Amino acid sequence: MSEGFWRSRFAGAPDITGKAISLGGENYTIVGVMPDDFDYPLAAEVWVPLTLSPAEKAERVAHNSLVVGLAKKGVSGEQAQAEMQAIAQTLARQYTKTNDGWSATVSPLRQMSAGATNQFLKVLFVAAIFLLLLAGTNVANIQLARATNHRKTIAIEAALGASKFRLARSLCAESVLLGLTGGAVGLIAAAWINDIYFGSIPAMVFHIVPGLRHLRIDSTVVVFTVAVSFLTGILCSLPAIGHLLGRRSSPMLSETLGQGSRSIAGDTRNRMRNVLVICEVALALLLLVSAGVMVNTFQHMLTLNLGFNPSNLLTAQISLPKQVSGGLDAAIFFDRLLPELSAIPGVKSASADADTGQAVDFLIKERAQPDASEPKPETWVVGEMFFETMQLSILRGRGITGQDVADSPRVIVVSRSIAEHYWPGGDPIGQQIRYGSSPWLTIVGVRGDITDWFTNRPQPAVYTAYRQYSVPNMRRSARPENLRLRRAR
Repeated sequence: MSEGFWRSRFAGAPDITGKAISLGGENYTIVGVMPDDFDYPLAAEVWVPLTLSPAEKAERVAHNSLVVGLAKKGVSGEQAQAEMQAIAQTLARQYTKTNDGWSATVSPLRQMSAGATNQFLKVLFVAAIFLLLLAGTNVANIQLARATNHRKTIAIEAALGASKFRLARSLCAESVLLGLTGGAVGLIAAAWINDIYFGSIPAMVFHIVPGLRHLRIDSTVVVFTVAVSFLTGILCSLPAIGHLLGRRSSPMLSETLGQGSRSIAGDTRNRMRNVLVICEVALALLLLVSAGVMVNTFQHMLTLNLGFNPSNLLTAQISLPKQVSGGLDAAIFFDRLLPELSAIPGVKSASADADTGQAVDFLIKERAQPDASEPKPETWVVGEMFFETMQLSILRGRGITGQDVADSPRVIVVSRSIAEHYWPGGDPIGQQIRYGSSPWLTIVGVRGDITDWFTNRPQPAVYTAYRQYSVPNMRRSARPENLRLRRAR
C-alpha cells in the first residue's frame, strides 16, 4: 500500500505487514508500504498481484494490458521499438485471428504520463516569465527615476572619495531588497492559495496530472524563489548603475554639483527611459495577447459542444464485489437501483453506463474484416434511460429500451461517425456487427457523436444494453430537474 493510505487508514502502524485487508470481497495480506514518492499509476493507493485464471490466460482477444519494462543499459528506444515490432509480427503470424493488424509501441513512461499536462505547464511557465520581465522592467524604470532624483547625493559621495563599486553596491542593494521582499510576499501568497484550493481539486485530476498531489512549498521552491528574486533585483538595478556610473557619468556628476538643485535632462537618461518604456509596452502587449489566447482556449473548452449536456448532471462510480458476476447478478442489482434513484424527488431521469474499452475484432456481417487503420469504436454498456439522461440525440432508429433483456435479440446502437464511415450514404439499421467474443448484434439506432474535449474530434462508439452484457463496475448518472438537488447532494 502507499504511504498516504497507510497513514490515513492505519495511523502509520509500524506492525502493518502481515495484517489482512479486504478489497472487493477478497482478502489480501499486506506485505509492504511504498514510499510517498512512488506514484504509479497516478494516485494509486494499493497494488495487488495480477492473477489470471486458466481461461483468462488462454484468452487472446483482449488487448488492454499495459506492459512496463526497464530497458537494459545502452539500449536505445529505437532498438526496443524494433524488437517489440518483431515480436508483434511473430504473434500476428502465429495468431492471425486475434493479433493480425496489431503492433507494439515503445514510449518513455514519463512521456506517456505527462505528455499532455507538460504542454500546459510550459505555457504557464512562459506566461510567468513574461509577467516577471514586465514587472522587472517596470521596477528598473522606477529605480532609474529614483536614482536620477538622487543624482546630487551620488555626486557628493563620489566627490568625497566613494568608489564606483561602492556606489553601485548601494544602488544594487535597494533593488535586491525590493526583489527579495517581493519574492517573500509571493511565497506567502502561494502557500496561502495552495492551502485554500488544494482540497477543492477533484480526485480525478490527481489521476491525470503527475506530481499534483505533491504540490507544496518546500525547500526547493524557497531556494528557487530566493535565487530568482536576487537575480531579478540585480538586473533591475543595472539601468540605473549604467546611467549614473558609466563612462559618461563623471562629467554629469560634476555638472550636477555645479548646478545645485536644478535638474538636468540628459539625453542618455531619456534614451534609457525610452528603451525601458518600449520594453514595458512590448512585453505588456505580448503578455496580453498570450493571456487572451489562453482565455479563449479555455473558454472554447468550456463552451465546446460535447454532443451531450454536461450541465446539471450528477455521476457516481459503483464497483460491485468480485463475487457478483458481470451477468445476471449485476443486472439484478442495477434493475433495483435505477428505479429507486429515479424515484428520488427532483430527479428527472437516471441511468448507468460503463466503458468496456475499444472493440477488438470488429466485424460487419457479410463483409471483410476492416483494415487496422479503420476506426474501431469504444464499447459502452448502458441502461435504458442513458440517452435521455445524457441528452444524447438519436438521429435514426431507437435507443436502448427496457425490452432489451437477456432473452431478447441482441441489439446495439452506433454513433454517427461509425455509421458514416462503414455505411456512407446508406442505412445501418438492421445490419449486424460483432466484436470480441460477443454474438452478432443488430443495429437498432444511430445517435450523435460525443466530442473529445481535448482533441475536438468525434469519438466513435457503440452501445449495448447492460441486461444483455452487464459488467460489475458501472457509473450511475442522474439529471435533476433543477440545481437545488445538485447543491444539496
